Amino acid sequence: MRIIIQGHREEKKKAKISIPVPTFILSSRFILRKIAKKAQFENLTKENIKTISKEIRKAKKNFKKLLLVDVESNDGVKVKIYL
Repeated sequence: MRIIIQGHREEKKKAKISIPVPTFILSSRFILRKIAKKAQFENLTKENIKTISKEIRKAKKNFKKLLLVDVESNDGVKVKIYL
């Protein structure tokens, strides 16, 4: 997964930050349990977490550069998240 942030530093200069996030961190069952607990998903079972983890890995194989989020603010800062 890759997070790309584009913005303006000064008048004519643009800043671009690219943050690579390893897919195994996102598809880790431990991390998914922590996210589910923090987001208060009470009906999420261990079997559901296992399925989500597998599907994230499959999606990464099938859709290498899938654009998940594409947002632009009023002041021109763009954020893109690719799988």
